Amino acid sequence: MFYVIESIHADTINMKKHNRYRSYWLILIFSLILISSSLVITLSSKTLTNTATGTLVPTQIVSLHNTTRSTDLSARLGGNATGIYYPLYSLSELPQVLAAKQAFPNVPFMVNINPSSGPGSSASAAWATAITQLKSAGAVVTGYVPTGYGTGRTISNVEGMISSYNQFYPNMLDGIMFDEVSGSCSEFSFYQTVSNYARSLGYSYIRANPGSSICQTDVPLFNHIAIYESAGYPSESTLASNTYYPQYSKSVVGFGATVHTQPTYDPTWLHMATKYLKWVYITDQTEPNPYAVFPAYFNQYLTYLTILQKHHHFLSVNAVDTDGRPIHGMGIWLEMPSGDIIKKAFTPHTFTVKSDAQYRVVLANFREHVFDHWQDQTNNTDRHRIIFITGNTTLVGVYLEQSCHINQINKCNESDFCLPWDGLAWHNKDQDHCGTNRTQYFHR
Repeated sequence: MFYVIESIHADTINMKKHNRYRSYWLILIFSLILISSSLVITLSSKTLTNTATGTLVPTQIVSLHNTTRSTDLSARLGGNATGIYYPLYSLSELPQVLAAKQAFPNVPFMVNINPSSGPGSSASAAWATAITQLKSAGAVVTGYVPTGYGTGRTISNVEGMISSYNQFYPNMLDGIMFDEVSGSCSEFSFYQTVSNYARSLGYSYIRANPGSSICQTDVPLFNHIAIYESAGYPSESTLASNTYYPQYSKSVVGFGATVHTQPTYDPTWLHMATKYLKWVYITDQTEPNPYAVFPAYFNQYLTYLTILQKHHHFLSVNAVDTDGRPIHGMGIWLEMPSGDIIKKAFTPHTFTVKSDAQYRVVLANFREHVFDHWQDQTNNTDRHRIIFITGNTTLVGVYLEQSCHINQINKCNESDFCLPWDGLAWHNKDQDHCGTNRTQYFHR
């Protein structure tokens, strides 16, 4: 009897303990629910002011943009392959743009929407549908924002338009396109402020349209710079000059050109231009609005871009010092992986190479200029580099300046001999492959 009573008493104690533990768990779960609800309420209550309209924008939208917007943007950009920039100023052109993208899926498309010289005064269901359709087809989509060359509009006005895009089309646009961009260094602070504001809202791709070259310091503010916007094809010298920023790899910043009033399509020019341009738009339409009608030969140059992508790409090799200043005349060997030489050149130089092929790139040392590392691989100090070509590629070698020396340059116990200037060229015998003497002439 005593045993039974003791057993019942023990069971009662265990049950009370169990109920107490269960109560603890219920209290803990309820507390977590309250904390979560409070956090949601707090996030929802915080607001930003649209400086253009005075309306309030929930910051909850901003935080969502940073985590959910355009996770596939990199794939749609298409690497270094040259693609099509399309200024979509009228929804009447949308069916043709979508059809072109679907017909040429491997050609990158960047479409800039312009509802009303900017975002307009309210959201548009038609433009929202267009953005969704374009992104589903594989296009990168940006929103048009005029900047008045940094002086004709205030920072608050420009930020207001960016904020309106954010309100009207949340989680939809990939980036912002700044038009009327100044090429002057004096407006750096203006463009730094508005580009930082756009990125703070989750717009990770920023396009600038100065229509010409841009100040060196402004380059890293943008992902893409339109360096030409005029009638007729620009010459190769113009493209080379307007895209010459050797301290910035073209894998970091891309360049584009808008060519209007061009009555005929020229595949030879397009072939040349892909050496310099990430994005290109060519149309036979004329001023005052060359963007209102679909180009007559649009599909022709899409076809040619597809052919170029399948067969070859451009490999550009540059040299800079540790301050980013270009160094001309450093020897380059383009070789097969076996070491067989394909071509010799001097920096800066662009080679035409086959797609889906492997190459060996060798940069020479010369006199006081000693190779230190590759710009995109700071830990890679080997100036002999194997690269597999999948698109247009730019390599930049970074050099230190040292006095002429022995047994240091090649890191393979070979000597480097610095010979005098003969009035035409420096003569430098560089034992490049650890035992193979090669005489090169480095023009200065």
